[in-house]
Amino acid sequence: MPTPTPPEFLYFDCAGTLMHPAEPIGQVYARTAAAFGIHSDPEEVRTRFRTAWKKALRPAYPHGPDENVDLAWWREIVRQSLLPVPLVENSRAISNPTLKSGSHGSSNDDHSGSGTGLGISGPDAFEDCFQTLFRHYARPDAWRLYPEVRPVLEALRGRVRMGVLSNFDARLYPLLDGHGLTPFFETIVISSESAACKPDPAIFTRAAAMAGSPPPEDILLAGDDELNDWRGGTAAGWRIFPLRRPDNTLADLLTMVP
Repeated sequence: MPTPTPPEFLYFDCAGTLMHPAEPIGQVYARTAAAFGIHSDPEEVRTRFRTAWKKALRPAYPHGPDENVDLAWWREIVRQSLLPVPLVENSRAISNPTLKSGSHGSSNDDHSGSGTGLGISGPDAFEDCFQTLFRHYARPDAWRLYPEVRPVLEALRGRVRMGVLSNFDARLYPLLDGHGLTPFFETIVISSESAACKPDPAIFTRAAAMAGSPPPEDILLAGDDELNDWRGGTAAGWRIFPLRRPDNTLADLLTMVP
């Protein structure tokens, strides 16, 4: 069997591929919320977060790149994670993230604490909590690299051109800087600046152009998400490295890039 041609360009997904949250999300959300008078059980928060994440449509950018779209999308994810509002009441907002928090008309949207048992100190408590959490995940110390990431990038430097392709917003830049990863990458393509999220073909088209438009089969994408990375990349004609920890790690890429 002939040896596969090495890729001309290698893209990495970020969250779940290069790095992961340093603490369980349920613990961080619950601890932060408690400081604003919103009391939740970390395990319940974790369950609500996973449910909200699975049900959420990816952000839509009808007017091009817009940071407010990403902010609104995350606000609704956090709200459903922390506040005991049935998902059906918030489904309109999470499928249309340009709607602002509190616009759903639900009686449970009263953040003053009356009748909720949450002890929220005022109408701005949730928004202040959300903004604190949003800023928290822009801090490098809120994330940890997987153990093989730096050695693999060091080994690949000079052997293949590399970039990051991520469903992320501008917070990704300080994360990569803070972990010393930015110098490894020629391009960083994020959904908030592309007005499209993986697996939308538009973000793959933009990423290919930013890589210098090599033939699609000469681009390799390493990622952990079956829909966004594996199916999205395959539909774009790219090669895929399906990351399935612990069955494999990014170290296995070294056999594909001699």
